[in-house]
Amino acid sequence: MFEAFSYDGEIFKNFSLEKETIEEVEFEACRFEKCNFELTNFQNCRFVDCLFEQSLISAGHFDESTFTDVTFKNSKVLGCDFTTVHQVSGISFENCDVSLSNFAGLEIPSLTLKNSLAKEVSFVDSSFVRGDFSGTDFEKAIFHNTNLEKANFVDAKFYQIDLRTNNIEAAQFSMPDALQLLYAIGIKIE
Repeated sequence: MFEAFSYDGEIFKNFSLEKETIEEVEFEACRFEKCNFELTNFQNCRFVDCLFEQSLISAGHFDESTFTDVTFKNSKVLGCDFTTVHQVSGISFENCDVSLSNFAGLEIPSLTLKNSLAKEVSFVDSSFVRGDFSGTDFEKAIFHNTNLEKANFVDAKFYQIDLRTNNIEAAQFSMPDALQLLYAIGIKIE
């Protein structure tokens, strides 16, 4: 368990904390390398300029927690519920697996979810203007009433985004996956 209420510039390596609750702890400019937070809940915690690398966060909750310029690299963030966060300003997932996670109802401008797996993720009633989703696999992900204006979906695949219920104005897509946008509105291409 974390013994202090505030950590600045700390490196946590090969750290494992499973099925625990971490309350009211602030992490600033911290690195989490090869850490395991399975079934761990973060309540009213603050993460600023932190990096999670080759770590596992599984089925976690972030009740009333704050993320500011947090990066996840080569990590698994599986089945996590981000809907109860207090504030998110700057969060990035690169080469990660965020499958089964929930981002519903969030507004995260410039969200980065790059070269990742986002299978069965909910993006319902959310806004990710200028998001970078390039190279990500969105198999069975749900986009509904989602603002994806100016988002980058180049080399992304398996997304099913209905043009009638989502805003994709000025978003970028690449072929052949961009054809999925037409299938969603019933257009058949031969």
